[in-house]
Amino acid sequence: QSRRARARSETATVALAGYTNAGKSTLFNRLTQSAVHAADQLFATLDPTLRQISLPLTGKAVISDTVGFIRALPHGLVESFKATLEEVTEATLILHVVDASAGEKQERMDAVNGVLSEIGAREVPQLLILNKSDIQGVTGPLVRRDAAGKPYSVQVSSLTGVGLPELLSCIDELISDDVVTTVLTLKPEQGMIRAKCFELASVIEEVMDENGTIAMHLRIEKKNLARLNAALTAMKAG
Repeated sequence: QSRRARARSETATVALAGYTNAGKSTLFNRLTQSAVHAADQLFATLDPTLRQISLPLTGKAVISDTVGFIRALPHGLVESFKATLEEVTEATLILHVVDASAGEKQERMDAVNGVLSEIGAREVPQLLILNKSDIQGVTGPLVRRDAAGKPYSVQVSSLTGVGLPELLSCIDELISDDVVTTVLTLKPEQGMIRAKCFELASVIEEVMDENGTIAMHLRIEKKNLARLNAALTAMKAG
């Protein structure tokens, strides 16, 4: 398993998606400069489109940049981009970056959502990022929330940095809903599940008692915890 794949599986992932020239890459650079770990600089140099950031509630998260989308993206082009767009389909959260100063905001948002549907990522939770507020001007609160109190849009300027602290807080808040800390107790003969823990989770601590029973302290996405529990149940049934 590659370092890129390991990083993606062990931590929550945030993928930037957006229409061409929405300012994704500038926003990506701003976010990673303001939140990247100094200790992760080696990681950062291995892939310029994949960085590891630190968030107060969630801990580590991986943020990825993607290609800019266009309207009516030809199917063949979608196919050729699928390896790159895989980051989006497997993400915990998509930051849908929109140029708030553009005259065709809704059409461009629809185009991006159309591509997300085509690659199987429409069900991934989204946070709408209204970028270029330095041009458009900020209207109303920087962060807008739904009836349940969850953030659904943030006004930012990747050029001036306005709204970026609020954006990081929203990312942290949304991801933390999907990441849990738990302890999995494994018998000595369940080594395969132990290996899956390292594949699917961030292992905080591993403690073995005198009988060889292992307590795995994990930080893990809920969907991956379900996969671990299913594998454990299947092993017990077998």
